[in-house]
Amino acid sequence: MEAEKEKIDLFKLLVILKKRLRMILVFSVLGLILSAVITFKFITPIYQAKTQIIVRSSTSNNSQTTAQEIQGNVQIINTYNEILISPVVLNQVIKQLNLNTTATSLQHEIKLSTETNSQVITMSVNDKNKFVAKDIANTTVDVFKTEVTKIMNVDNVAVLAPAIVSENTSPISPNKKINLTIGILSGFILGFIIALLRYFLDTTIKSSQDIERVVELPVLGEIPLITINEKEK
Repeated sequence: MEAEKEKIDLFKLLVILKKRLRMILVFSVLGLILSAVITFKFITPIYQAKTQIIVRSSTSNNSQTTAQEIQGNVQIINTYNEILISPVVLNQVIKQLNLNTTATSLQHEIKLSTETNSQVITMSVNDKNKFVAKDIANTTVDVFKTEVTKIMNVDNVAVLAPAIVSENTSPISPNKKINLTIGILSGFILGFIIALLRYFLDTTIKSSQDIERVVELPVLGEIPLITINEKEK
């Protein structure tokens, strides 16, 4: 009995979908258009530039580095991360690039990451301008190399990969494909919900089954509807 009820309910949903398909498609298109307008007109693109630096051994002059020296370099990376985004470094970056910002605001544009047991620090800089992001990344590394030598009295930092961007560099956000897909799905779901509401809130009598449901009495007979053409025949 429950299986039969589920089939009936599913059939009703399919009937609703078929009857209101045009309306649902209209809402889907409207969702796509709205998502496109917001994505392309109102959301500012954000670009990202990446640079990598490596913490070398400060005690070995040979090409071979002991495991103990590597472990020591890995442990000091946390300290270097703090110095990289410290006001001592960022204020100089702001001054050199003539940026209209503060060290605190610039910190939010910079993200540092290091793999486990790795001596490489990856710095990502996000900005509305791709070339400004590149300049911030490379200048920050240059200033950091100078300052860390003064602060730590060591010269064990080297640039592994400088930040590079081009005219063809794409923004990391917004994700246009995902936004447009969300717009279509949102419009489809909204249209389907409205179709369901219109169906279940419609109290007009359309069939003998509706009469039986309302008056709770069986229908004994039906009078067929005769059209004008059938009457003439």
